[in-house]
Amino acid sequence: MPTRNELRLTFYMPNEGEFVSDFVVRHHRRNPWKTQSVAALLFSSGANYVALCFPEKVALREPEDRIRVPVQGRLEGLRVDPVEGARLIMADKAQVWIKSEAIHYLGFGYTRSFRTQDVELPYNKCLHFVYCEMEAWQRLPSRTTYARRLEWYPLASLKAMAKASMDERKAWFFLEALKQVAAKHTQFAPKLRRAVG
Repeated sequence: MPTRNELRLTFYMPNEGEFVSDFVVRHHRRNPWKTQSVAALLFSSGANYVALCFPEKVALREPEDRIRVPVQGRLEGLRVDPVEGARLIMADKAQVWIKSEAIHYLGFGYTRSFRTQDVELPYNKCLHFVYCEMEAWQRLPSRTTYARRLEWYPLASLKAMAKASMDERKAWFFLEALKQVAAKHTQFAPKLRRAVG
């Protein structure tokens, strides 16, 4: 069992050549009681922007309109699939339709706190990250039933946005996930490396 410090400092990624399904099962088998969710880094066509939202449930409890996070949702079932889960969550919560093969898995980390009823459980939620690029013909809605605001943010602003509009743990996850995208061999990796280091 990893120590709390290891959970705090680690963004887990599949080994070279490891199937995502095997990777997820391997880790979930060690901690089957932990909740699993997935966050999607949605890049605009041309990958100059990333979509962030102000979730409706956060808007109802926050007096300020400053929170911006990736679209995310809970994964259900005994054998979760973060890629297929992300595809369904993006369609339902962001009204964006992405093919499963266009969604790429990055890794996961454990969130610092997870509230269930009146109990706060430390490092009890596994948050997976995926990334995808929006097809040119799709429109990003400005609001959905899930998001009071859903907007594009330029790559150059992402580091500052994370620090200003996310809690410390979510910002760390977000930037770690972006660094993993920046390390991939994609056309937008150089721009993203400049933006997030």
